[in-house]
Amino acid sequence: MKTIQFAALVFFSLTACTPQTPTPPPTVEPIRIAITPALAPLGVALQACATPQAAALQVETIPANSIKYEEVDLVFHLGESSPLPDFVAPIAWESLQVVLHPELGNIQLDEHELAQLFSGQINNWSALGRPEMDVTVWVPLAGADQRVGFEDQLLANARVSPLARLAPSPQAMLEAVSGTPGSIGYLPTAWDTGELRSIDLELTIPVLALATDEPGGATHDLVVCLQSEAGQQILSKNYTALSAAEN
Repeated sequence: MKTIQFAALVFFSLTACTPQTPTPPPTVEPIRIAITPALAPLGVALQACATPQAAALQVETIPANSIKYEEVDLVFHLGESSPLPDFVAPIAWESLQVVLHPELGNIQLDEHELAQLFSGQINNWSALGRPEMDVTVWVPLAGADQRVGFEDQLLANARVSPLARLAPSPQAMLEAVSGTPGSIGYLPTAWDTGELRSIDLELTIPVLALATDEPGGATHDLVVCLQSEAGQQILSKNYTALSAAEN
């Protein structure tokens, strides 16, 4: 009996002294996000909303017409995509503005004149009272979300000038217009650096969160945060808040 008791005590003592293997923390799957090049400034708000809930983000910038919705959890798109997926949530409003080379000065252009410039009907600035200078038109790549909104609302049924040059991103647009005399282009207002002459088009386009199905878990919480008062305050640094547009 004494031997059994001793053995039991030794076993308990060894068990108590044996270091326990810590339970590994659960693996956190990152939220897979695709944003179009036009919405790159959105990254600050995404990270701000992900931090409180300790959500990991895997953000990739992909041209609008190359996004595969089934491969990501959430897509951020400027305006409606075609076809439109089942889940659509507005998070802010964006506007478009025309940008011009600084040498063109403080020129005033109405929508009709802008349509003539971008369609190639006006190909020299002298037709608009400016010095003799060829018009160089810059546009985003075909299928870019900001291009779809621009052409639908400003050009209507007109075609973009066949001589238009392509800027693959808003950053490329800024560099192209600033570096080429006589240039005109357009980009989302969030990209405005103040270095180029700009004309506000007053064309508002929704910034949308899109997904094939209703998001759950951390993805759902991210969208809720972006639509919350705190999220809207962060977004308002680059975009127009949802409530402001309603007013």
